Amino acid sequence: MGSSDRQWWKLSKSLLLSSKSRSSVPPLQSADGSWARDAPDKARALADAFRARSSLPAVAPNEFTPIIAPSYGSGHVEVSDELCVSVLKSLDEASATGPDGVPSRLLKHCREELAPHVAALCNLMLREGRWPSVWRLHWVHPMYKRKSRSDAKNYRGVHLTPQLSKAVERVFAKLLEGRLEFGPRQFAYKKGHGHRDALLFNICSWLSCLESGCRVGLYCSDVSGAFDKVDREYATRKVRSAGLPRQLASVLESWLDDREQQVFVQGSKSSCFGLRDSVYQGTVLGPQPWNLYFADSRFAVPRVGLTEVVYADDLNAFKAFLRRVPANDVLERLQQCQVSLHRWGFGNRVEFDLGKEDIFLLDRWSTSCRTFKVLGVVFDEKLRMHAAVHELAVQAGWRLRAILRARAFFTIRQLVHLYRAQVLSYIESGSAAFFHAAASVLSPLDGIHSRFVRALGLTESDAAVRFGMLPLGTRRDIAALGFLHRRVLGLAPRCFDELFPLDGPSTARHETRRLSHLHSKQLRDPVQGRETEVFKRSIFGTIAIYNMLPTSLVDLCSVKRFQFVLAASFREQARVGTLGWEGMFSTSRRTMNIVRFQSSIVRVMA
Repeated sequence: MGSSDRQWWKLSKSLLLSSKSRSSVPPLQSADGSWARDAPDKARALADAFRARSSLPAVAPNEFTPIIAPSYGSGHVEVSDELCVSVLKSLDEASATGPDGVPSRLLKHCREELAPHVAALCNLMLREGRWPSVWRLHWVHPMYKRKSRSDAKNYRGVHLTPQLSKAVERVFAKLLEGRLEFGPRQFAYKKGHGHRDALLFNICSWLSCLESGCRVGLYCSDVSGAFDKVDREYATRKVRSAGLPRQLASVLESWLDDREQQVFVQGSKSSCFGLRDSVYQGTVLGPQPWNLYFADSRFAVPRVGLTEVVYADDLNAFKAFLRRVPANDVLERLQQCQVSLHRWGFGNRVEFDLGKEDIFLLDRWSTSCRTFKVLGVVFDEKLRMHAAVHELAVQAGWRLRAILRARAFFTIRQLVHLYRAQVLSYIESGSAAFFHAAASVLSPLDGIHSRFVRALGLTESDAAVRFGMLPLGTRRDIAALGFLHRRVLGLAPRCFDELFPLDGPSTARHETRRLSHLHSKQLRDPVQGRETEVFKRSIFGTIAIYNMLPTSLVDLCSVKRFQFVLAASFREQARVGTLGWEGMFSTSRRTMNIVRFQSSIVRVMA
């Protein structure tokens, strides 16, 4: 170990143990009115709060209680050196060191020498079917969440686990990929599924229902203490019935065994206390057992005819209702869904927080102004998205002001990097949910980008050509086309197949001069001319543009390359000064200059 690695190790190991470090935890008041003022008392008070939070509800077996016979899959599982090298190479050097004192920096830099030993350790665990007991201690650092800082219940614990344990968990997570089934509409912790996919599926489903003249009844559930409250016996039953090879299932069952934790506050630590019936915060494998544990909750929703969308522990269920159906009947159906899902919770020892659950009726002609939050994005019952855009614009505005205050200390290129990391990534995290919003609604967000460009003394064309900073509207268009290309390539979640069906080969007939430009990978265009402007502005309106893209572009097998070529073509049009280049793919323009764009594509791809 080099001297710099040794210093990194000592520093990271001593941070939590140092009594001179500043504590972010003020005096804490207990239920009896007494106060914990020094570090040891704070650590004990927080330990008591964390211990109480993980208590499971009483056993109440019903038809949803998992009583399943083991169904192990066949096949031999073995870990290769190459897999371990890949996992160690991907480690984050800034990740905090756990109780073993081994920094991730050491594992990453010495991956070639350590990989054979890590592989041998993983294969030994597979043969013996158990998780090492030395990796069952968690250091817990308290982090304030909300409300009063003097209440220990308002803190959550950040679990620090051994870095070598995390590396081995990443190896097993790779082995589990494709072997576990979480349901067709579970978007979290699944390869090829993500937060933006869940948002897009929600908004596309709702807009499609509204366009057909229906209303959408929506039920938003809330799990209390997800990840922290998982009955180990039930979780083990579900692991055994998941069809995993016996070796892999045995390791995962052992991984679920009881652990210990210690709370650290300003160099003081609480006594060790038990950590059980959980999928363990701070671990890499935790999300997959939770998805498996929560997966059969979806069977409680179709019993009442609703469609569920799940992201980790967030389950939202919706159904389209004809406008002639009374609102009371819609409410009754949604309440039936709630009762059915809660009954699943009784059978699986999962609690739902009634105070955070709600029912909404999405209707374009509604007089209600209620808003609700799904996956971090604020929606309104008319899906106009004013509240979401306003919230994003306010947050992005102060982030931009903070960057511009310091512009005297950075070059333009450095400011662009800061803007992309701190502002642009934040704005675009929920763009799938408001792609359909009107230009007047999106103008506060688009103004953020324009303000930054002007502050740098650039024009929109200069920013695009010199720094690749395309306008936000252009970036949204490229993102929408990139998703459609992903759907055509079969890389999008399968639940999108019904929303965006492929069209037959007959649409590519060469009957007219215009049709001669069409490629052979057509999507069915639902916009026929009589649809609402909201629907035309949505990603459904982008299908007509995708269908007119050049064949050489659509034939690309990489979505990343596809979007790169589109972005480069926009920069090319900005460089030559094409009028209205930034809105070439806007859904308000359902035709474009094919010849001009094809020549641009040829120049870029050359």
